[in-house]
Parts: sequence; C-alpha cells; structure tokens
Amino acid sequence: MPRATMAAMVPRVPLGTSDFLQLREDELIYVDKSLFLAELLADPARVLLLPRPRRFGKTLNLSTARHFFERPPRAPAQQTAAKASDVRRAFSGLAIEKAGEGVWSHFQRHPVIFLTFKDQRGPNWSVGGSLAGTGTRGATRRSWASSATSSRQG
Repeated sequence: MPRATMAAMVPRVPLGTSDFLQLREDELIYVDKSLFLAELLADPARVLLLPRPRRFGKTLNLSTARHFFERPPRAPAQQTAAKASDVRRAFSGLAIEKAGEGVWSHFQRHPVIFLTFKDQRGPNWSVGGSLAGTGTRGATRRSWASSATSSRQG
C-alpha cells in the first residue's frame, strides 16, 4: 500500500484540541464520553463538582456539554436550523445518540455560560488567576506582562 494512502488512513490525535465540534469536524480521535451528558441530567444535585486530574478532558467534556445543551443565538430560522443540524450530526454515532427522548428533549434548549481557564497563563495566581479588567486573551497576556515588568522594576 502506498505510504500516502496509509497516512490518510491513520486517525489523527487531537493534541491541544478541546472544542467538541472542532474535534468531530476534523475527524480526530475521540474517546466517547458522551453518556456523561445523561449522567448530568440524571443527577439531582443543584451544583456539580467535576474534578479531574490534569489532561483528563475537563475542557472537552464541558465543551461537549455546551454544544449539546446550549440554545442557539437568535438568528433567522433557516440559519438556526442549519446550525442545529450540524451540531446534531456531531453527536451521530456516539453513545448519547441512543440515550432516549428524555435526554434529547434537552438538546439545545438551555442558556449556557461557558468559562475555561485552559489557556490562562501567568507567573502566579495573583496575576495569572485574575479575570478583572480583561476582555480578550491578548489583553490578558499584555496585562500580565506589564504587571510582571512593573513588579520587577519597583
């Protein structure tokens, strides 16, 4: 078999990819943890703590939940239907697909607030862990850099 054909057949590992839709669209390797969504719905707790060790898929799990539960933004009906179809297709072939109508009745029906600290960097928590006064990643990095520079100068 030609080398180019073999390379095309080898699944790609999603290094650094933590967005569920991106991972599915790019056909990267995905360990199916989608039934985690049914477990979230079945849990009667008002608040859930989901601790996991580093590099155990916390951001990817939350991205999966976001894309499943998040109500699409208000847009023309045709555009919203197309987006919902794309998202629904991303869950095709996964365990959650067979979870039943009780779970699927929640598909894209809820407002979702999605925060991730995956890309936050800083010299320490007092600088790197603060969200105050930052709106974009670039602004955050610039404010850390200026804080670190001014603390060294003073």
